[in-house]
Amino acid sequence: MNIRGILLVFYLMSMAGFLWSQHSALNDEFNSPCNLSNWQNITQIEGWMTPGGQPAEHLEEHDISFTYPGELYMMPWTSSWYANWRGVLLFKEISGNFIVTTHITVTQRDGDALPPSSDYSLAGLMIRTPTGIFNPINGGPSGIQNYIFAAMGRATSSTQFQLEIKTTRNGASMLGIQNIGAGNNDIYMRMVRKDSVVVVLSSEDNLNWRLRERFLRPDFPDTVQMGFVTYTDWDNVSAVGWQEQNNNILNNNYDARPWDPDLIGRFEFARFEALNLDSLYENENFMILDTSTIRTLFDHSSVPIYPAGSKIWSGISSNDWTDPGNWHGGLPGTGDHVVIPNCSCSNVNSLFINADTPVLAGFHLEEGANMEISPAVTLQVDLQNPGSAFVNQGNITNYGTILINNALGRDVATLSSLNNQPGAQLIIEE
Repeated sequence: MNIRGILLVFYLMSMAGFLWSQHSALNDEFNSPCNLSNWQNITQIEGWMTPGGQPAEHLEEHDISFTYPGELYMMPWTSSWYANWRGVLLFKEISGNFIVTTHITVTQRDGDALPPSSDYSLAGLMIRTPTGIFNPINGGPSGIQNYIFAAMGRATSSTQFQLEIKTTRNGASMLGIQNIGAGNNDIYMRMVRKDSVVVVLSSEDNLNWRLRERFLRPDFPDTVQMGFVTYTDWDNVSAVGWQEQNNNILNNNYDARPWDPDLIGRFEFARFEALNLDSLYENENFMILDTSTIRTLFDHSSVPIYPAGSKIWSGISSNDWTDPGNWHGGLPGTGDHVVIPNCSCSNVNSLFINADTPVLAGFHLEEGANMEISPAVTLQVDLQNPGSAFVNQGNITNYGTILINNALGRDVATLSSLNNQPGAQLIIEE
């Protein structure tokens, strides 16, 4: 194995290690169907079952980067979150203080960008206290729901999109509704946890953020569930009651009433950040801190760790780098940044580089990605542009050559596995 610039590699790897915290490890750009297994489903975790012994799953359909490439897609049956009602939640556990941001798009079930046809049909972010229950019957214990969510869609208006922001404590819910306009079926949503305070912000352009609500929740434990909710068709939900909803799937197999679930929630990413505050604000009470300061602290754009317009491997056709059917956005060309997402499931083929690549501007293997480079083949990445990076969070088996130019001062990191076989070369040049 031939390795040049080895001291530079060690230096850059040590620097890059600071970039990958517990929070960033939770991030998901929703580039691969395989990532769905990284999200916990409340139905399964808490063991909600129908009287017939089937999971009481309130999601009719959901996937990642299959129905909508690059997005988490959720389409619920009739269900809701309110008081003792338990709805849909896909989540990850997170501890301490944090910031989480997503981009939400809401449509009707037929895909029309109009407010849904049924009241309280929305999609959004939720922070929730784990209940610790498993396989509850008869709706489960009352008073166990403790959460905050911020969702967009239709609350009570049939003519314009709205926000519903709800806090529930021991099964007692208080909600607020805010109008966001008739043509705005997408929004950026952000939640900040600072000790016992939860702050909710939104933005229409990912540039200018508006403080929507803040809540004092000293009852939240250090480790919470943080994730995505969808819910719809409140009129039928409320008629059924929470005990029946929680332990049943409300559709025509349940009974023949005119069910009206009408929501598709789509989420473009989940980006978790550590809450790093200037010492001036560490001891501030965020419940009384003025709005302008809140905006100053959290009025920043949410950006991925790789550039917009990156060429993303789908692997749906074969394992061949040169097959255009394996890429979102077409085959990578000179100057492109390439992303290889998780391919640890049957839906996605691992990448096989069987021909010299163009000179790429950046390369990123996400966790769970697998890649093999053939003998006598070169993967070349030139990091001359600011922000360029070569990051491996997956697994590379190299029989050929990896050539990284202009690496000094750039992020070059192998955080998982790089197996250079006999005759392989890893060349990193300043």
